[in-house]
Amino acid sequence: MFRPATFCLTATTAKDDEDPMSAASVVFFRKGHNESEPDMIQIETFYCIPMAPKLLKRIEFNAQPHSSSPRILLLAKKWFKSCKLHHTSCREMPKPKWYPKRLLEVHPEKRNPRLILTADHANLTEYASLSHCWGLKPFVKLLSKDYTKFLREISFDELPKTFQDALSICKSLGLGYIWIDSFCIVRHQASMSIRRSLAFADQTQQIQDDANDWKAESVQMNKVYRNSTLTLSASGAEDATQGLYFPRDPSLITPLPLCPPFQNFSWHNNCHQQSTKTPAPPTWHLLHDHFFGDILQDTPIFRRAWIFQERLLSPRILHFGTDQVFWECRTSNACETFPDGLPNSLTAPSRFLQKHAYESLQSGSITPSIESKRLRGITNRPAAEQMAMIWQALVTDYTKGRLTLLSDKLIAIAGMAQDVRNVWGPRIQQELQYVAGMWSSHLPEALLWEASENAGMPPSRAMPWRAPTWSWASVEGIVTWEQEVWRYAYTCVTKVLEVDVKCKGDVWGAVEEGRVVVRGPVRKVRRWETSPYDVWLGVEKDDLTPEPEPSSLSNNGGVLMLPDEGPYRRSETWGESLYALLVVRFHDPAVSGRCVVLLNAVPGLPNTFHRVGVTALMNSAQIAEWFDNASLRTITFI
Repeated sequence: MFRPATFCLTATTAKDDEDPMSAASVVFFRKGHNESEPDMIQIETFYCIPMAPKLLKRIEFNAQPHSSSPRILLLAKKWFKSCKLHHTSCREMPKPKWYPKRLLEVHPEKRNPRLILTADHANLTEYASLSHCWGLKPFVKLLSKDYTKFLREISFDELPKTFQDALSICKSLGLGYIWIDSFCIVRHQASMSIRRSLAFADQTQQIQDDANDWKAESVQMNKVYRNSTLTLSASGAEDATQGLYFPRDPSLITPLPLCPPFQNFSWHNNCHQQSTKTPAPPTWHLLHDHFFGDILQDTPIFRRAWIFQERLLSPRILHFGTDQVFWECRTSNACETFPDGLPNSLTAPSRFLQKHAYESLQSGSITPSIESKRLRGITNRPAAEQMAMIWQALVTDYTKGRLTLLSDKLIAIAGMAQDVRNVWGPRIQQELQYVAGMWSSHLPEALLWEASENAGMPPSRAMPWRAPTWSWASVEGIVTWEQEVWRYAYTCVTKVLEVDVKCKGDVWGAVEEGRVVVRGPVRKVRRWETSPYDVWLGVEKDDLTPEPEPSSLSNNGGVLMLPDEGPYRRSETWGESLYALLVVRFHDPAVSGRCVVLLNAVPGLPNTFHRVGVTALMNSAQIAEWFDNASLRTITFI
């Protein structure tokens, strides 16, 4: 577990942290061994949890070797019941006023479920929902040919293990209905080879073939999960056949007891009896910094892009991981290790950023509790701009997930976008036009996104076409905005004149075409590819050779481009020169940041461009060198 360390740093928690379980942390370092390494290299971080008797009751010491243990089901019942009875903010959630078109009925005295049309049932009660990975192994689904039969009965024995477990849990919790996507949206038997830019090979999958049903139901996902009383998440399962329960090592659930011989560190705290004598260092439980990620964020389901929306919209979630079961609701987070609630040190905003930010937005209160490095300073901004910045942070995390059907990129986040817009009153809603995954009120700044690799795969333009090049939805890769620089005063020097997006259905779904017309300073720039990974940009100068060295480019005002596509994936239509559009100028001449969008002219269409990347200019002098003599042009992005 431990690697050799040169030294460690210890720290106590903040004075305003009232949770005695968040007493201290220790970070192990080793000294760098060569010039290429930093002086200090961080090895591991552990949280130190004191073994005071009153605190030990909050830790599970009798973990079972399989997560199907009856004790775990009792624990799940306890979490669910306690939330409904005692959590004020959770109790404020209204009972469902809306139901999905179809549900599976889970009768307490019948083994086999059946499909029901909710419009035919007047006295429906609460329903659960299931979040799971489909995987590659075939399993029974609601196909057009089976529709009538499933309205009568569905054989429990023919269901995949995950569905069987979910139905059994619903019975135990007293829930009479459950929504499962593959049974509540009509599908037709079909297959195709799906090219996945984030997969390792082409794969044959069942696809949505009943276009009308999919089109109608997919945009209702926000309502499905928001109105569900509980979401069961098959977090540890790679596919629907693996189930919700797993064998595990019980020792991984109980924190490691250790008496670390740290020096020059006061172990006095309110958990241990004080004495006039120097107390012996207490025994602590060490909890690895990766604890939260190991049991939740690093699970198979968190690699799905769809899970992002499902998790944020669900009021309560019961995660079934490979190592243990985890509970999330608006009030608390708990797991088998900490059945009465996680210590504050494990529920820091950075670990629950998505939930904190989204739920604060939903409640209309942007509070300091959601601040993180990425959202610093957000509370000092107008409400609509706060929403835009939170949206960008959410999109960044969403784009870390994978989609089986790349065409679902905008559909899989549509429900969340609708909820975000509905937070605001009619006046602000008029300003919040949703255009291809972005908000028109945050243009042109929102054009300054950057695409980077995801799971080792370089960014690439989605094929077939999915969104206009100015939208983040046009690329595969992790998308980020440089939100840190927006703390500084700036002026938009590019003005948006028109935004026009045509969608296949409503504005929340797939896009057919889109354009943005802007007016701003544009200049032609030269590009040099000094390696497959490095694209340099600069204004042409007499002392630059046709193929200059990177050092020469850097010394002569050149900058590195951040292209939308990785090595060997860039468009062959790029010319030797590109065009640079300056979007913002920072008032402080020393501030540097991404402020330029890079464009490639579309042949045959005057003043029409594709976006191909962004770049940062280092200071006001460099901006002046590039753009003081640039002409103001009206151009169109497509």
